[in-house]
Amino acid sequence: MKKRETLYSAARREGYNVLALAQHLDDMAESMLMSQFHNGILRTMKACYEIKANDLRVIRPFTYVREFQTNDFSRKAMLPIIDENCPACFEGPKERYRIKTLLAQQEHQIPTLMQNLLRAMKPLLGNEPFGCRYCEKRFRFDVNQTEHERTHKEYTPRCATPNYSAAAPTAHAGVAGAARAAAAAP
Repeated sequence: MKKRETLYSAARREGYNVLALAQHLDDMAESMLMSQFHNGILRTMKACYEIKANDLRVIRPFTYVREFQTNDFSRKAMLPIIDENCPACFEGPKERYRIKTLLAQQEHQIPTLMQNLLRAMKPLLGNEPFGCRYCEKRFRFDVNQTEHERTHKEYTPRCATPNYSAAAPTAHAGVAGAARAAAAAP
């Protein structure tokens, strides 16, 4: 059984309807580049999606958080840090490690690299949890959600929403993304 199916089965067995995975922005960027280099496809992991059986929603609340930020938090909170990219992969470094090294080299030359990659990935992240506050309609982008919400007679403007493309992603942005995902839960 594949890793993904094992996780889905465990979530169902325990009665959960949301599965939170810990991939961070660095993982998302690595996946996008590997997909482009090897398959010629613009694709990365989705930040939020429902599996085909519609009984389980998968979220990646750290999509906007850098790997070094998760490591810093873990050290300060005295949590264990797993060094491998994937604890289930016990072989030596492979393609993901090569891409990780490539990104680190490029980020040294282009300090805004991850911000730029995040901006490029946003349309690829899938059904992010942008749902109308007044009805059940969901949107892929928060701009579409806001336009739709304005059509409701009970519409009231929201507080300023974070603009992830205007500044470097932060742990706060990741927490905000996780909060949006939790708030959008059915």
